Amino acid sequence: MPKTPEGLRPANENPWYILMTLHGDDGSFANSDKNRMSWNTWAGQGLSDEARANLMNGAGVPLADFSVSDQWNEQKEEIQRLFREQWIERNGESSNPPTIPDPWHTVDFSNTDFREHFYADGMLFRSSVVKFSGSKFTKHADLCGAVFQGKVQAHQINFNSDFFARETYFGMGANFYGTRFVKPAEFDGATFEAPTEFREVRFHLGARFISSHFNSSACFNQSTFGAVADFRSAIFVQTASFTFATFTQDAAFHLATFQQGVSFASATFSGFSYFTKTRFGDVGAAPGLPEFTDCHFEKPTSFRQALFRDGYPDFSGAVLHDKTSFTARQKPTQDEIDKDKTLKGLTYWPKTTTQDPVNARESCATIRHVLTQQGLPEEAHFFFRREMHFAGLPSAGRSCAERLPYLLFGWLSDYGYSIKRPLLWLAAVWFVGIAAFWMVFCYPGVAPVLAKSDLGTAAALSFSNLFPLFGFGRVFLYEVLKALPRWAQVLSGLQTVASLPLLFFLGLALRQRFRLR
Repeated sequence: MPKTPEGLRPANENPWYILMTLHGDDGSFANSDKNRMSWNTWAGQGLSDEARANLMNGAGVPLADFSVSDQWNEQKEEIQRLFREQWIERNGESSNPPTIPDPWHTVDFSNTDFREHFYADGMLFRSSVVKFSGSKFTKHADLCGAVFQGKVQAHQINFNSDFFARETYFGMGANFYGTRFVKPAEFDGATFEAPTEFREVRFHLGARFISSHFNSSACFNQSTFGAVADFRSAIFVQTASFTFATFTQDAAFHLATFQQGVSFASATFSGFSYFTKTRFGDVGAAPGLPEFTDCHFEKPTSFRQALFRDGYPDFSGAVLHDKTSFTARQKPTQDEIDKDKTLKGLTYWPKTTTQDPVNARESCATIRHVLTQQGLPEEAHFFFRREMHFAGLPSAGRSCAERLPYLLFGWLSDYGYSIKRPLLWLAAVWFVGIAAFWMVFCYPGVAPVLAKSDLGTAAALSFSNLFPLFGFGRVFLYEVLKALPRWAQVLSGLQTVASLPLLFFLGLALRQRFRLR
């Protein structure tokens, strides 16, 4: 038998390991079921009827293991006998079997050398702390469906084979700081109720957290994903952090939800990255902004149909791939709502935000630049309009005079996008002129040329002021213009001055609408 590494103890000298393998540690299904039932019988001693009912109504351990309230009293002697026999069989006749510990005391698997398959699937751990730190697992570890009511300390561990924690419940969170997963690690459907640490963890062959629930903060800072990192449909109720994380291959965050903000600051994405239909922020949650500062995206990234509820992502200093995609629409289409009813009433980008306008403007400018490089003028202009909107909002160090041009640009033309707005403003200026000139023509004692003029003349005169380049006024209405009182002549000049920016805005909108570049 290989020598146990220095600083570690053999698994068979660990009383909790003996207790969880009373029927053998060969990994057979029959023995695994018996081991689980014996462990849960021991772990369930002293449980109140209410606690037992909660276990039976929740996910995790099999219902049958806790259906009888006095199982421990019935099987106590048999379990104690098996424990003594297994201890002596594995450690020799001269060894002194310890007393079976109480289930609410700390379960200590730390600094243990596990050479056989580790099966804890469907087992209940009632202690406030379960220690795995510093241990070594040679073969695969299976924690699927296990219920850890206390905190799991699993830092600085070597998992040299597959690790499974599907549908596992971590009642007080878990600490996997500095742990190495040499083979794939699966946490699909796992629930983490308290702060959870995966800081400086190395997932050599990737990790799966599909549909996992992080009901408190989650930290993956400085972790390395050697293969695909799969967080599809994962839910992060509080803040999540992937600062300085390295994604060597694809990173999949499809349909994930970050309710209170997430930071990918200084993270490196070497493969394709997918944030398709990801939700950043959620109804009723504290505002949180997605942070991608100083990120490096080496391959295309998809933010298609991602929902940013609280603000715009911060891409300060980030290197985005030229083929990064964004949804350049405020609202989902009816087809998208039909496919996903939860989209009803939501927007892809927030209409209002408490985000600093300067940061929001810079984010929109970054996205606009990427879309412009892709030759998508319509999509780029959507973010240009948002950029101009934030330029007109109050911010530190900017006066009203500095913001006024942006505000006028938005009011008069929707930042060069609307055809309707400048036309309406031109019509308003035209009607003001018609009313003023008709009033002049009707005033007693005016010049004969004005007295002879009718409503049609007033309309023509006002129209010629709006379009002076055509020369209608000089050719057909020169005598009328010359006879106007001074204030009406000033009004004519003001009409001409007002029409020039409106015509320019109309030209911008037509150019944008018909791609006349």
